[in-house]
Amino acid sequence: MLSRVAENMYWMSRYMERTGIQLRVLNSTYISDQDGLVKVDWSQIAKHFSLNYPMDNNGSEVLSELIFDGQKDFSILNNVFKARENARSAQDHIIRELWQSLNDFYHLIKDDYLKAQMLVDPMSVMDQLIKQAMVYEGIIHNSMSRGEAFCFMQLGKLIERGLQLVDLLKYQLTIDQNDGEKPNEQRWRYLLISLSGYETYLREHVGNLDPKLVFDQIMHNNNFPYSLDYSWGRIAVYLKMMKKEEIGLYHPDLNFITGKASSYIKYIQVPNDFEGQINYLNTVEKYYLDINRVLNNDYFGNIY
Repeated sequence: MLSRVAENMYWMSRYMERTGIQLRVLNSTYISDQDGLVKVDWSQIAKHFSLNYPMDNNGSEVLSELIFDGQKDFSILNNVFKARENARSAQDHIIRELWQSLNDFYHLIKDDYLKAQMLVDPMSVMDQLIKQAMVYEGIIHNSMSRGEAFCFMQLGKLIERGLQLVDLLKYQLTIDQNDGEKPNEQRWRYLLISLSGYETYLREHVGNLDPKLVFDQIMHNNNFPYSLDYSWGRIAVYLKMMKKEEIGLYHPDLNFITGKASSYIKYIQVPNDFEGQINYLNTVEKYYLDINRVLNNDYFGNIY
């Protein structure tokens, strides 16, 4: 596989994972706003997701801009467009059904009727988009051959997932810190809902929801697909596949970074204070950026 094709597969997966997580978080945020259990500052949500681009404090309008505004680089529409363009450049290495699912997603999110419906019924719109993202994931896991292309796709997905989870945890901790009161339990519950982890939490813990236990689940529960520990464990699996198949002259730094990250998450205790927690997450984030750097320099930066 040419390095440019591997890079296409990697970034297709990153853009689609970003799309799926952001849609789920926006959906659960909107539900929490409608339930009235959490005070949602939509201008703050807009600032977080749009990299400080100013927006109004109106839920439907913020959602519409974050999802459908093709003029904004941060929009979900642009994520899907970029994923589709990367897939177009690697069509010989993906199955027809996967290309079709991306094409369907792109045309769905470009639908003017769907965009107009967002101002009336945001939940049904987001449900349709989330289901389309799930179709994409289902096709990959049920139909794609477990070869070179699959490895790069999974690495892209897991690295993007880890970066998104770190960002969400830092965001939650910052809101709690700014509130100046005890952590808002309901806000953490809706975070779990967005990651399909609320039922997992209820099965393992009895009593009221504890933000510290939610944080721990997202960090350390290696049976939970949206945990950082699980993420690094799966990265190690796909790196072993790459080494076994001698994909791209396998680079030893990949194992080194993965081992350091996994050990850090397993054995370094998370501090109790805000600054310590943020620094802890920054360190984990650095490991994701380090492995991304190795892939960029030693796989995508070379022709093979």
